[in-house]
Formats: sequence, C-alpha cells, structure tokens
Amino acid sequence: MTELGRRVIFRNDGELVVGHASRFDDEASLHSAIAAQPHVLPTEQIGLGPLAPLGTEVNLGHGPIDLLAADASGRLVIIEFKRGTESADVRKVVAQMLDYGSSIWRRTDYAGIESACQKGRPGFKESLAERVEKHLAVVDERPFDATKFARGVEESIDSGEFVFIYVGRTMGERTRRVMSYLAEGPRLSLLGIEVDYFRSPSGMEMLAPRVAFSPSWVSAVGGSVSENVTPLAEQFALARPAVRELRDGLDVLSDEYGYRILDSKHHRKYQPASGGSALNLNPSSGRLQFGLAPFRSAGDDAQADEFAEILEEISGAPVPRDWPSIDAAALMLDWASTKELLVIPYLVARNGMAL
Repeated sequence: MTELGRRVIFRNDGELVVGHASRFDDEASLHSAIAAQPHVLPTEQIGLGPLAPLGTEVNLGHGPIDLLAADASGRLVIIEFKRGTESADVRKVVAQMLDYGSSIWRRTDYAGIESACQKGRPGFKESLAERVEKHLAVVDERPFDATKFARGVEESIDSGEFVFIYVGRTMGERTRRVMSYLAEGPRLSLLGIEVDYFRSPSGMEMLAPRVAFSPSWVSAVGGSVSENVTPLAEQFALARPAVRELRDGLDVLSDEYGYRILDSKHHRKYQPASGGSALNLNPSSGRLQFGLAPFRSAGDDAQADEFAEILEEISGAPVPRDWPSIDAAALMLDWASTKELLVIPYLVARNGMAL
C-alpha cells in the first residue's frame, strides 16, 4: 500500500523538486501507462527479462485479457489490473487469470497468438516478432532472436508455464493470502505489483511499480527460480523399456518426416517444422499425447475424430476429444501396425496442416 508520507526527488532542468506520495484515482491512465510500457514492471524478480506488450484486450476465446506480454525468450505473461479499492473481487480476478491461461494452454499455437494480438488493442499489422523486437530494442541492448522467441512462445503454450501478474494501487491482506497459497501450494508463477504515485507541487508526476508479493521459491539474488527437476535424459533412463522404445521409434520417424525434436522439463515434443503442438511423450507417466485440437481449430473435426477412433481401438477405452494420451505399452504391443495405421498418417496429416 502506498504510504502517503513518502517522498521522492524529481530533477527537472537541474532543479531538484520534492514530490509527495499521493492518491491516484485515474486508474485508466495507470492501466494504459503500464500496458504501453510493461518493461517497467520489476519482473526480474521472477526470472524474466524486460517485457514487451503483445496486446491489450486479447481474446483467445475466454474473454479479453487486460494485457498479454512476453519477454525475449517467448515466456508468456498474463497481466490483470485491479480495479477499485481492496475487496473480495480478488477471487474473481485470480479465477479470470487462470481461465485465460487455460484458454492458451494447448488450445492455440504461435500463429493463433499472433492473430489474436493483431486483433487486440491497439492492433498492429507487422508480425508479432517484429513488434516485440521493436519494443525491446529501446529497453534491452541484447540482440533479439525471432526464431528463439517463436519457439519460446510455443514452449510456453505447450507447457502452460505462464507467469501471472496482478497490478494495482494496493494489495490487501486477503489478496496476499490468496496469492501466497497459489504460489506456495500449486507453485504458480504469480507476482503482485503495487504502483505508487508521486506528485510535485508544480504538477510533475511519477508512477513507481514495486513488488508487493513474489513466491518464496524465487531467489532474491538475480530472480533465479529454485527448481528440483530431474533432467529429461535421466527420466527416460528410469522409464519403462516400452517408453524408451517408443521414443527411439518416434525419433526415427521425426527425422524421416521433417519434425523437430524439442525437449522440455517433462516431455519430448515432436513438432512440425513450422511449429505448433503435435506429439508429446512424457517419460515419467509413460504416455504419448496426440494433439487433435489443431485439427479441430482448423475445422477438420473429421480427421481428428478418425485419429481418436484409432486411439480408442488401441487403448480399449474412450479418449479425450482434444488432447488424448495413450500408454506407451499399448502403442508398442504391435508397433509395426501402430506406426502404419496411426503414427505415420498422423505425422503426414499434421505436417500438411502446417504447410
């Protein structure tokens, strides 16, 4: 909460002027200022680089996101602004942020994010990477890698490891308690930021964002995240033989059909050369996930239903409509047949969509 007794010193043409902390009632101006310059948010405390705005009121099917942003690595950040004084609406805001995250997680791809942001406010015609590069060029001296950025966005979409930031004038005890639970229990990457407002007698104004809440598992030095994740290679070494055999078979097919192999913390992912979600193999669970949602998003429900039927025949049980997964043992029981009837047709069809 802003302490009204705090003071800052402005320097204007060599003259030093004292500014006092004041109440800031023009919330629309606060929101628009942060939305235009999200790099002022102290996101280094959660291991992010300077943020670039992707768009405001970005709608991915679950309502307009106040602000969608990303850093140069492609990590997606969902930002919501608190409206009014502290009240019970913190539960609604948190629910909204999680709903927005679910609308992105494995339900879209890089092209979908780019299109939604171009249609948001203020809207833009250049590519998403060009927009981000243009913004970061002013605030970050490091070279921008558009390919790395796009892959990072895809990784963020696939893993669901978004950063959630709640920005407001004040963060009351109830807000902090809810955020603390979500950060320390489910371990969401959640940041609470208060914005202080200072004004000088001559009318000079300053907005000063500062961290009001960050997870305890984020190191105070350099914003590094303390994690205890077994390397993926070790996860495969510990997996069942069928899982390793499936991995080896998919690796060969990926090379034959021009797929990229990308390893994340928990999955080996097989993606078309142009990006997007396809197959995800989790060595710990021993299950291979098939991305049928991209077919449905493209209006090809018939193709998605055909693959779902084959998966149900192999597994002997109903499968989810969009992101079904099946145990490696079932797939490897007759790999020659599974490969010819399911995996190769899937790779060819998914590649055809991406072209």
